[in-house]
Amino acid sequence: LPPAEGSVEDLMEGQYLEVGKTVPGFWLTDGRGGWVRTAAHHGKILLVYLFAADDLDAARTLTSLDRIHREFQD
Repeated sequence: LPPAEGSVEDLMEGQYLEVGKTVPGFWLTDGRGGWVRTAAHHGKILLVYLFAADDLDAARTLTSLDRIHREFQD
């Protein structure tokens, strides 16, 4: 089950990532009230894009990232 509480930074920090090692499965909020589990994307490139909810310039980047995803999803 996903973690119940804590900031995204707290949740990521507690998951013991190591340089040069395979990323362990961990949970992140999806920005829409749900959760994303990295282990569900095994063998795929996963981009984690973190930005403040009030950063409109960063939010506008999502359109470009969605276009890149559609182009390279296979």
